[in-house]
Amino acid sequence: MKSEDFINIYNPYRGKYVKKVPTTYANDFFEENLEWRLFNNPLRSSIIQLALNSLETIAYFQRTFTNILGLDIDDHHGSAWVGGIASHYLYETYFSVAERIGFFPNILIQSPRGLHGYYVFDTRIPIKMMIDIAETRLSSLLRNKRVEILPTSTKALRIPQTKSFIHPSSFISIEPPISDDIDRTPINFMFEKSLKITISKETKNKNRVLFKNLTKIENIERKYVPIMNGNSNDALLYLGIVYRESGLPLNLAVERFITMIINKSPLYDGELINKPKRIRDRFSSIYKNKKSKKSIIPRCENHQYQLFDDMRIEKLMSIDFPFQKQREKPVRRFLSDLLIWAEWHDEIKKDPVMFTYFDFLYKWYRKNRNEGLYPLPSNWLKERNSHYTTIIAWLVKIGFLVPAQYQYSANLGICKYYWINWVLIEPNN
Repeated sequence: MKSEDFINIYNPYRGKYVKKVPTTYANDFFEENLEWRLFNNPLRSSIIQLALNSLETIAYFQRTFTNILGLDIDDHHGSAWVGGIASHYLYETYFSVAERIGFFPNILIQSPRGLHGYYVFDTRIPIKMMIDIAETRLSSLLRNKRVEILPTSTKALRIPQTKSFIHPSSFISIEPPISDDIDRTPINFMFEKSLKITISKETKNKNRVLFKNLTKIENIERKYVPIMNGNSNDALLYLGIVYRESGLPLNLAVERFITMIINKSPLYDGELINKPKRIRDRFSSIYKNKKSKKSIIPRCENHQYQLFDDMRIEKLMSIDFPFQKQREKPVRRFLSDLLIWAEWHDEIKKDPVMFTYFDFLYKWYRKNRNEGLYPLPSNWLKERNSHYTTIIAWLVKIGFLVPAQYQYSANLGICKYYWINWVLIEPNN
Protein backbone atom coordinates (compact mmCIF):
# COMPACT_ATOMS: atom_id res chain seq x y z
CA MET A 1 0.00 0.00 0.00
CA LYS A 2 1.25 3.46 -0.86
CA SER A 3 1.23 6.28 1.65
CA GLU A 4 -0.89 8.39 -0.73
CA ASP A 5 -3.67 5.80 -0.63
CA PHE A 6 -3.50 5.64 3.16
CA ILE A 7 -3.79 9.44 3.40
CA ASN A 8 -6.72 9.59 0.94
CA ILE A 9 -8.64 6.79 2.67
CA TYR A 10 -7.88 7.32 6.38
CA ASN A 11 -7.57 11.13 6.38
CA PRO A 12 -5.12 11.16 9.36
CA TYR A 13 -4.16 14.23 11.40
CA ARG A 14 -0.71 15.19 10.12
CA GLY A 15 0.47 17.43 12.98
CA LYS A 16 1.73 14.74 15.37
CA TYR A 17 2.06 10.98 15.77
CA VAL A 18 3.05 8.27 18.24
CA LYS A 19 5.95 5.92 17.66
CA LYS A 20 7.19 2.77 19.36
CA VAL A 21 10.76 3.36 20.49
CA PRO A 22 13.25 1.51 22.72
CA THR A 23 13.10 2.28 26.42
CA THR A 24 16.17 3.26 28.41
CA TYR A 25 15.95 0.17 30.59
CA ALA A 26 15.98 -3.58 30.04
CA ASN A 27 13.75 -6.25 31.54
CA ASP A 28 14.79 -9.24 33.63
CA PHE A 29 15.72 -11.23 30.52
CA PHE A 30 18.02 -8.47 29.24
CA GLU A 31 15.81 -7.97 26.21
CA GLU A 32 15.16 -4.52 24.83
CA ASN A 33 11.73 -3.12 25.76
CA LEU A 34 9.66 -0.77 23.62
CA GLU A 35 7.35 2.05 24.62
CA TRP A 36 4.99 4.43 22.82
CA ARG A 37 6.31 7.98 22.61
CA LEU A 38 4.53 11.09 21.30
CA PHE A 39 6.25 13.13 18.57
CA ASN A 40 4.92 16.64 17.96
CA ASN A 41 6.33 16.58 14.45
CA PRO A 42 4.61 16.36 11.05
CA LEU A 43 3.39 12.89 10.06
CA ARG A 44 5.12 12.85 6.70
CA SER A 45 4.37 10.48 3.83
CA SER A 46 7.78 8.86 4.24
CA ILE A 47 7.02 8.02 7.88
CA ILE A 48 3.65 6.52 6.91
CA GLN A 49 5.33 4.41 4.24
CA LEU A 50 7.81 3.01 6.78
CA ALA A 51 4.86 1.90 8.95
CA LEU A 52 3.00 0.38 6.01
CA ASN A 53 6.14 -1.56 5.06
CA SER A 54 6.52 -2.93 8.65
CA LEU A 55 9.78 -1.03 9.17
CA GLU A 56 8.42 1.17 11.97
CA THR A 57 5.47 0.98 14.36
CA ILE A 58 3.60 4.27 14.06
CA ALA A 59 0.19 5.29 15.42
CA TYR A 60 -1.83 8.20 14.08
CA PHE A 61 -4.56 10.51 15.39
CA GLN A 62 -7.83 11.31 13.66
CA ARG A 63 -8.82 14.74 12.48
CA THR A 64 -11.56 16.63 14.33
CA PHE A 65 -13.64 16.49 11.12
CA THR A 66 -13.66 13.02 9.60
CA ASN A 67 -15.45 10.47 7.44
CA ILE A 68 -13.85 7.47 9.20
CA LEU A 69 -15.15 5.46 12.15
CA GLY A 70 -12.35 3.25 13.48
CA LEU A 71 -12.99 0.41 15.94
CA ASP A 72 -10.38 -1.52 17.92
CA ILE A 73 -11.79 -4.99 18.69
CA ASP A 74 -9.65 -7.01 21.10
CA ASP A 75 -9.79 -10.42 22.75
CA HIS A 76 -8.91 -9.80 26.39
CA HIS A 77 -9.67 -13.40 27.42
CA GLY A 78 -6.77 -15.13 25.71
CA SER A 79 -5.00 -15.38 22.37
CA ALA A 80 -6.90 -13.52 19.65
CA TRP A 81 -5.31 -15.60 16.88
CA VAL A 82 -4.32 -19.25 17.06
CA GLY A 83 -2.66 -20.57 13.93
CA GLY A 84 -4.07 -17.67 11.94
CA ILE A 85 -7.65 -18.41 13.06
CA ALA A 86 -9.65 -15.93 15.11
CA SER A 87 -10.69 -16.98 18.60
CA HIS A 88 -14.34 -17.66 19.30
CA TYR A 89 -14.55 -14.60 21.57
CA LEU A 90 -13.04 -12.30 18.91
CA TYR A 91 -15.29 -13.77 16.23
CA GLU A 92 -18.44 -13.28 18.31
CA THR A 93 -17.49 -9.73 19.26
CA TYR A 94 -16.76 -8.78 15.66
CA PHE A 95 -20.09 -10.07 14.37
CA SER A 96 -21.90 -8.37 17.24
CA VAL A 97 -20.39 -5.09 16.02
CA ALA A 98 -21.39 -5.76 12.41
CA GLU A 99 -24.93 -6.67 13.46
CA ARG A 100 -25.38 -3.51 15.54
CA ILE A 101 -23.95 -1.25 12.88
CA GLY A 102 -25.91 -3.09 10.17
CA PHE A 103 -23.04 -4.12 7.90
CA PHE A 104 -19.37 -5.07 7.93
CA PRO A 105 -16.58 -2.46 8.00
CA ASN A 106 -15.28 -1.31 4.62
CA ILE A 107 -11.74 -2.21 5.74
CA LEU A 108 -10.59 -4.86 8.22
CA ILE A 109 -7.10 -5.24 9.68
CA GLN A 110 -5.67 -8.18 11.63
CA SER A 111 -3.91 -6.77 14.69
CA PRO A 112 -1.78 -8.65 17.25
CA ARG A 113 -4.60 -8.62 19.85
CA GLY A 114 -7.62 -8.64 17.59
CA LEU A 115 -9.07 -6.56 14.75
CA HIS A 116 -9.14 -2.98 13.57
CA GLY A 117 -12.30 -2.21 11.61
CA TYR A 118 -12.84 0.97 9.59
CA TYR A 119 -16.17 2.28 8.35
CA VAL A 120 -15.52 4.70 5.48
CA PHE A 121 -18.31 7.19 4.76
CA ASP A 122 -18.96 9.57 1.89
CA THR A 123 -19.17 12.74 4.01
CA ARG A 124 -17.00 14.23 6.75
CA ILE A 125 -18.63 15.21 10.06
CA PRO A 126 -17.33 16.39 13.46
CA ILE A 127 -15.54 13.51 15.16
CA LYS A 128 -17.48 14.13 18.39
CA MET A 129 -20.73 13.50 16.51
CA MET A 130 -19.24 10.36 14.96
CA ILE A 131 -18.23 9.06 18.40
CA ASP A 132 -21.51 9.97 20.11
CA ILE A 133 -23.63 8.08 17.61
CA ALA A 134 -21.25 5.10 17.50
CA GLU A 135 -21.39 4.91 21.31
CA THR A 136 -25.18 4.70 21.10
CA ARG A 137 -24.98 1.79 18.67
CA LEU A 138 -22.25 -0.08 20.54
CA SER A 139 -22.95 0.93 24.14
CA SER A 140 -22.78 -2.48 25.84
CA LEU A 141 -19.71 -3.60 23.87
CA LEU A 142 -17.92 -0.38 24.79
CA ARG A 143 -18.85 -0.72 28.46
CA ASN A 144 -17.38 -4.23 28.58
CA LYS A 145 -14.17 -2.99 26.91
CA ARG A 146 -14.71 -5.44 24.05
CA VAL A 147 -14.57 -2.58 21.57
CA GLU A 148 -12.90 0.83 21.64
CA ILE A 149 -13.44 3.71 19.22
CA LEU A 150 -9.98 4.47 17.79
CA PRO A 151 -8.35 6.56 16.52
CA THR A 152 -9.75 9.83 17.87
CA SER A 153 -8.28 13.32 18.08
CA THR A 154 -6.72 12.40 21.46
CA LYS A 155 -6.10 8.62 21.18
CA ALA A 156 -3.97 7.07 18.46
CA LEU A 157 -4.19 3.76 16.59
CA ARG A 158 -1.33 2.08 14.80
CA ILE A 159 -0.99 2.45 11.03
CA PRO A 160 -1.76 -0.96 9.50
CA GLN A 161 0.94 -3.01 7.86
CA THR A 162 0.36 -3.79 4.20
CA LYS A 163 0.36 -7.53 4.93
CA SER A 164 -2.35 -7.28 7.63
CA PHE A 165 -5.44 -6.56 5.48
CA ILE A 166 -8.13 -9.26 5.57
CA HIS A 167 -11.56 -9.68 4.01
CA PRO A 168 -14.31 -8.21 6.23
CA SER A 169 -16.47 -11.34 6.12
CA SER A 170 -14.22 -14.32 5.40
CA PHE A 171 -11.05 -13.13 7.24
CA ILE A 172 -8.99 -14.26 4.24
CA SER A 173 -5.81 -12.27 3.61
CA ILE A 174 -6.29 -9.73 0.79
CA GLU A 175 -4.40 -6.98 -0.97
CA PRO A 176 -4.82 -3.54 0.64
CA PRO A 177 -7.34 -1.29 -1.10
CA ILE A 178 -6.44 1.73 -3.15
CA SER A 179 -8.31 4.99 -2.71
CA ASP A 180 -10.38 4.71 -5.91
CA ASP A 181 -11.58 1.19 -5.04
CA ILE A 182 -13.24 2.07 -1.73
CA ASP A 183 -17.05 2.11 -1.83
CA ARG A 184 -17.81 4.89 0.61
CA THR A 185 -20.99 4.30 2.60
CA PRO A 186 -23.70 7.02 2.54
CA ILE A 187 -23.29 8.51 5.99
CA ASN A 188 -27.00 8.93 6.65
CA PHE A 189 -27.51 5.19 6.21
CA MET A 190 -25.83 4.58 9.54
CA PHE A 191 -26.70 7.71 11.43
CA GLU A 192 -30.30 8.18 10.24
CA LYS A 193 -32.06 11.10 11.95
CA SER A 194 -29.16 11.83 14.30
CA LEU A 195 -27.28 13.65 11.55
CA LYS A 196 -28.19 16.97 9.95
CA ILE A 197 -25.51 18.27 7.61
CA THR A 198 -25.39 20.02 4.28
CA ILE A 199 -25.16 17.49 1.48
CA SER A 200 -26.04 17.53 -2.19
CA LYS A 201 -29.67 17.17 -3.26
CA GLU A 202 -28.84 13.91 -5.09
CA THR A 203 -27.16 12.38 -2.04
CA LYS A 204 -29.96 13.60 0.21
CA ASN A 205 -32.62 11.95 -1.95
CA LYS A 206 -30.63 8.73 -2.12
CA ASN A 207 -30.17 8.59 1.64
CA ARG A 208 -33.84 9.40 2.24
CA VAL A 209 -34.75 6.28 0.25
CA LEU A 210 -32.30 4.20 2.32
CA PHE A 211 -33.78 5.41 5.60
CA LYS A 212 -37.32 4.82 4.47
CA ASN A 213 -36.50 1.26 3.47
CA LEU A 214 -34.22 0.17 6.34
CA THR A 215 -37.02 -1.18 8.55
CA LYS A 216 -38.65 -2.81 5.53
CA ILE A 217 -35.39 -4.55 4.65
CA GLU A 218 -35.03 -5.93 8.18
CA ASN A 219 -38.61 -7.24 8.15
CA ILE A 220 -38.10 -9.04 4.84
CA GLU A 221 -34.76 -10.52 5.95
CA ARG A 222 -36.53 -12.19 8.87
CA LYS A 223 -38.59 -14.18 6.37
CA TYR A 224 -35.45 -15.91 5.07
CA VAL A 225 -33.68 -16.61 8.37
CA PRO A 226 -32.46 -19.23 8.77
CA ILE A 227 -31.72 -20.43 5.24
CA MET A 228 -31.22 -24.15 4.71
CA ASN A 229 -29.33 -26.18 2.15
CA GLY A 230 -31.43 -26.06 -0.97
CA ASN A 231 -33.25 -22.75 -0.53
CA SER A 232 -30.39 -20.23 -0.54
CA ASN A 233 -31.07 -19.37 -4.17
CA ASP A 234 -34.49 -17.89 -3.34
CA ALA A 235 -32.97 -15.74 -0.60
CA LEU A 236 -30.25 -14.48 -2.97
CA LEU A 237 -32.72 -13.59 -5.72
CA TYR A 238 -35.41 -11.97 -3.62
CA LEU A 239 -33.14 -10.11 -1.21
CA GLY A 240 -30.82 -9.04 -4.03
CA ILE A 241 -33.73 -7.26 -5.67
CA VAL A 242 -34.91 -5.81 -2.35
CA TYR A 243 -31.42 -4.42 -1.64
CA ARG A 244 -31.16 -2.97 -5.13
CA GLU A 245 -34.60 -1.36 -5.07
CA SER A 246 -33.82 0.09 -1.62
CA GLY A 247 -30.79 1.94 -2.95
CA LEU A 248 -28.34 -0.14 -0.90
CA PRO A 249 -24.82 -0.04 -2.45
CA LEU A 250 -23.61 -3.37 -3.83
CA ASN A 251 -20.79 -3.89 -1.32
CA LEU A 252 -23.14 -3.21 1.60
CA ALA A 253 -25.72 -5.56 0.13
CA VAL A 254 -23.17 -8.39 0.03
CA GLU A 255 -21.97 -7.74 3.57
CA ARG A 256 -25.51 -7.36 4.89
CA PHE A 257 -26.55 -10.69 3.35
CA ILE A 258 -23.61 -12.42 5.03
CA THR A 259 -24.26 -10.74 8.40
CA MET A 260 -28.03 -10.96 8.54
CA ILE A 261 -28.68 -14.22 6.64
CA ILE A 262 -25.64 -16.51 6.39
CA ASN A 263 -24.33 -15.92 9.91
CA LYS A 264 -27.79 -16.47 11.41
CA SER A 265 -28.25 -19.83 9.68
CA PRO A 266 -26.36 -22.37 11.83
CA LEU A 267 -27.59 -25.42 9.90
CA TYR A 268 -26.56 -24.05 6.51
CA ASP A 269 -23.24 -25.41 5.25
CA GLY A 270 -23.56 -24.70 1.52
CA GLU A 271 -21.07 -23.13 -0.87
CA LEU A 272 -21.98 -19.53 0.06
CA ILE A 273 -20.04 -20.00 3.31
CA ASN A 274 -16.81 -21.11 1.66
CA LYS A 275 -17.23 -19.06 -1.50
CA PRO A 276 -18.62 -15.64 -0.53
CA LYS A 277 -17.61 -14.42 -4.00
CA ARG A 278 -20.70 -16.28 -5.29
CA ILE A 279 -22.87 -13.85 -3.34
CA ARG A 280 -21.15 -10.83 -4.88
CA ASP A 281 -21.33 -12.34 -8.38
CA ARG A 282 -25.05 -13.02 -8.04
CA PHE A 283 -25.82 -9.61 -6.58
CA SER A 284 -23.69 -7.93 -9.27
CA SER A 285 -25.80 -9.62 -11.92
CA ILE A 286 -29.02 -8.53 -10.20
CA TYR A 287 -27.80 -4.95 -9.81
CA LYS A 288 -26.82 -4.75 -13.49
CA ASN A 289 -29.99 -6.39 -14.76
CA LYS A 290 -32.88 -4.07 -13.96
CA LYS A 291 -35.26 -6.56 -15.61
CA SER A 292 -34.59 -9.16 -12.92
CA LYS A 293 -37.40 -7.69 -10.84
CA LYS A 294 -39.82 -8.54 -13.63
CA SER A 295 -38.56 -12.12 -13.77
CA ILE A 296 -39.80 -12.91 -10.25
CA ILE A 297 -43.06 -14.80 -10.24
CA PRO A 298 -44.26 -15.31 -6.64
CA ARG A 299 -45.56 -18.78 -5.78
CA CYS A 300 -48.53 -19.35 -3.54
CA GLU A 301 -47.68 -23.01 -2.98
CA ASN A 302 -48.98 -23.19 0.59
CA HIS A 303 -52.35 -21.65 -0.14
CA GLN A 304 -55.24 -24.12 0.00
CA TYR A 305 -57.89 -24.31 -2.71
CA GLN A 306 -61.14 -22.93 -1.29
CA LEU A 307 -64.22 -25.13 -0.93
CA PHE A 308 -66.47 -22.97 -3.11
CA ASP A 309 -63.91 -22.16 -5.84
CA ASP A 310 -65.22 -24.89 -8.19
CA MET A 311 -68.72 -23.49 -7.85
CA ARG A 312 -67.43 -19.96 -8.45
CA ILE A 313 -65.62 -21.07 -11.62
CA GLU A 314 -68.80 -22.76 -12.92
CA LYS A 315 -70.71 -19.55 -12.23
CA LEU A 316 -68.14 -17.50 -14.13
CA MET A 317 -68.10 -19.83 -17.14
CA SER A 318 -71.88 -19.67 -17.36
CA ILE A 319 -71.75 -15.91 -18.02
CA ASP A 320 -71.31 -15.20 -21.75
CA PHE A 321 -68.48 -17.71 -22.13
CA PRO A 322 -66.96 -16.76 -25.53
CA PHE A 323 -64.43 -19.55 -26.11
CA GLN A 324 -64.65 -22.78 -28.07
CA LYS A 325 -64.91 -26.22 -26.46
CA GLN A 326 -61.18 -27.01 -26.70
CA ARG A 327 -60.31 -23.95 -24.60
CA GLU A 328 -62.58 -24.80 -21.69
CA LYS A 329 -59.95 -26.74 -19.69
CA PRO A 330 -57.16 -24.15 -20.12
CA VAL A 331 -59.56 -21.34 -19.18
CA ARG A 332 -60.81 -23.32 -16.18
CA ARG A 333 -57.21 -23.78 -14.96
CA PHE A 334 -56.54 -20.08 -15.49
CA LEU A 335 -59.62 -19.12 -13.44
CA SER A 336 -58.62 -21.55 -10.70
CA ASP A 337 -55.14 -19.99 -10.47
CA LEU A 338 -56.64 -16.52 -10.56
CA LEU A 339 -58.92 -17.21 -7.58
CA ILE A 340 -56.08 -18.79 -5.61
CA TRP A 341 -53.86 -15.79 -6.42
CA ALA A 342 -56.49 -13.31 -5.23
CA GLU A 343 -57.26 -15.27 -2.05
CA TRP A 344 -53.52 -15.53 -1.34
CA HIS A 345 -53.17 -11.75 -1.55
CA ASP A 346 -55.97 -11.41 0.98
CA GLU A 347 -53.84 -13.52 3.34
CA ILE A 348 -50.69 -11.53 2.53
CA LYS A 349 -52.42 -8.38 3.72
CA LYS A 350 -52.56 -9.94 7.22
CA ASP A 351 -48.82 -10.78 7.20
CA PRO A 352 -46.69 -7.64 7.83
CA VAL A 353 -43.49 -9.20 6.46
CA MET A 354 -45.04 -10.48 3.23
CA PHE A 355 -47.05 -7.29 2.85
CA THR A 356 -43.80 -5.31 3.04
CA TYR A 357 -42.04 -7.61 0.57
CA PHE A 358 -44.77 -7.26 -2.05
CA ASP A 359 -44.63 -3.50 -1.60
CA PHE A 360 -41.07 -3.78 -2.92
CA LEU A 361 -41.99 -6.20 -5.68
CA TYR A 362 -45.01 -4.32 -7.03
CA LYS A 363 -45.02 -0.54 -6.94
CA TRP A 364 -47.96 0.97 -5.01
CA TYR A 365 -48.90 -2.50 -3.74
CA ARG A 366 -49.68 -1.43 -0.16
CA LYS A 367 -51.71 1.58 -1.22
CA ASN A 368 -53.65 -0.30 -3.89
CA ARG A 369 -54.35 -3.35 -1.72
CA ASN A 370 -55.70 -1.07 1.00
CA GLU A 371 -58.10 0.22 -1.65
CA GLY A 372 -59.23 -3.34 -2.45
CA LEU A 373 -57.25 -3.71 -5.69
CA TYR A 374 -55.34 -6.86 -6.72
CA PRO A 375 -52.11 -6.93 -8.79
CA LEU A 376 -52.15 -8.97 -11.99
CA PRO A 377 -48.59 -8.74 -13.37
CA SER A 378 -48.09 -9.77 -16.98
CA ASN A 379 -45.37 -12.34 -16.23
CA TRP A 380 -47.69 -14.17 -13.82
CA LEU A 381 -50.60 -14.05 -16.30
CA LYS A 382 -48.43 -15.24 -19.20
CA GLU A 383 -47.18 -18.20 -17.16
CA ARG A 384 -50.79 -19.23 -16.55
CA ASN A 385 -51.95 -18.90 -20.18
CA SER A 386 -50.14 -17.46 -23.21
CA HIS A 387 -53.50 -16.12 -24.48
CA TYR A 388 -54.37 -14.46 -21.18
CA THR A 389 -55.32 -11.15 -22.83
CA THR A 390 -58.47 -12.67 -24.33
CA ILE A 391 -59.48 -14.19 -20.98
CA ILE A 392 -58.89 -10.92 -19.12
CA ALA A 393 -60.89 -9.04 -21.77
CA TRP A 394 -63.83 -11.43 -21.22
CA LEU A 395 -63.65 -11.10 -17.41
CA VAL A 396 -63.64 -7.31 -17.75
CA LYS A 397 -66.57 -7.42 -20.17
CA ILE A 398 -68.78 -9.44 -17.80
CA GLY A 399 -67.86 -7.19 -14.86
CA PHE A 400 -65.84 -9.67 -12.79
CA LEU A 401 -62.65 -7.64 -13.18
CA VAL A 402 -62.70 -3.84 -13.09
CA PRO A 403 -59.42 -2.15 -14.17
CA ALA A 404 -57.96 0.32 -11.68
CA GLN A 405 -58.04 3.97 -12.61
CA TYR A 406 -54.29 4.22 -12.04
CA GLN A 407 -51.93 4.28 -15.01
CA TYR A 408 -50.02 1.11 -15.86
CA SER A 409 -46.34 1.58 -16.76
CA ALA A 410 -43.91 -1.19 -17.66
CA ASN A 411 -40.96 1.25 -17.66
CA LEU A 412 -41.72 2.38 -14.11
CA GLY A 413 -42.38 -1.15 -12.89
CA ILE A 414 -46.10 -0.59 -12.24
CA CYS A 415 -48.21 -3.63 -13.07
CA LYS A 416 -51.94 -3.58 -13.76
CA TYR A 417 -54.32 -3.66 -10.80
CA TYR A 418 -57.95 -4.77 -10.81
CA TRP A 419 -60.91 -4.68 -8.49
CA ILE A 420 -62.63 -8.10 -8.24
CA ASN A 421 -66.41 -8.36 -8.15
CA TRP A 422 -66.73 -11.28 -5.71
CA VAL A 423 -70.50 -10.82 -5.45
CA LEU A 424 -70.90 -11.81 -9.10
CA ILE A 425 -69.65 -15.37 -8.46
CA GLU A 426 -71.15 -16.15 -5.07
CA PRO A 427 -72.95 -19.51 -5.41
CA ASN A 428 -76.20 -18.24 -3.87
CA ASN A 429 -76.55 -15.43 -6.43
